[in-house]
Amino acid sequence: MSDPEIPDGTLLSPIGTEALPQERVKVSDWRPVARGVSRAALFFALANIALAFAHGLVPINGGFWMSRAKWELLDRARGVEIVYVGDSSCAVGLDPGAVEQATGL
Repeated sequence: MSDPEIPDGTLLSPIGTEALPQERVKVSDWRPVARGVSRAALFFALANIALAFAHGLVPINGGFWMSRAKWELLDRARGVEIVYVGDSSCAVGLDPGAVEQATGL
């Protein structure tokens, strides 16, 4: 049986008759790994801070905005003497601006 031949005329060695090349592996160090991990942690920390700031400006859920607006009503310098009577959902969808217009508070 003859050795297989490539179209340009060179011969291929049968499998197993030639030694595989030795791979040279560079010894790794902990510093590049630590540097990469610290960079990733810093990136995610800054991204979370930026998202928390942006979330305060434009909340994703409208309910969060409504809740914040209600707390702002409570934080006013003078007291607000309006009582809402009802179950736990009586003030859901309450517009503080409309209450302010209607009551003059």
